[in-house]
Amino acid sequence: MNVAPEFGGAACPHTAETQACDHGPCPVHCATSAFGAWSTCTKSCGTGSQSHSRTVTSEPTKGGYVCPYLDEVRSCNAAACPVDCKFQAFSNAAWSTCTKSCGAGSQQRKRAQTEPTFGKACPHYTETRP
Repeated sequence: MNVAPEFGGAACPHTAETQACDHGPCPVHCATSAFGAWSTCTKSCGTGSQSHSRTVTSEPTKGGYVCPYLDEVRSCNAAACPVDCKFQAFSNAAWSTCTKSCGAGSQQRKRAQTEPTFGKACPHYTETRP
């Protein structure tokens, strides 16, 4: 324990010493830029993908931390794509038997069609003639 000198007493000797040491160079960790903007989705519907990336701004040296991943990919536009109506030509459909055996009757024919899913609507699917 040191006590400060009083009334002309002798000064205390130094209380600490410093010695040089060397434990080798300090590590430099990898550094990256921020991620850029996401790219445009590869599909407008039906699940596409988009990505963004970043770059290395400082390579790791002397045992520094390695660089993290530089690219990310995610899904986008997962909604189903619209499907338009699909139909056959009337020329492929046969006319029905006349509704009357004499006088004014009518015949009808129908064409096959597949209804749309969020796409273009189907036109009429029956024709009638006298």
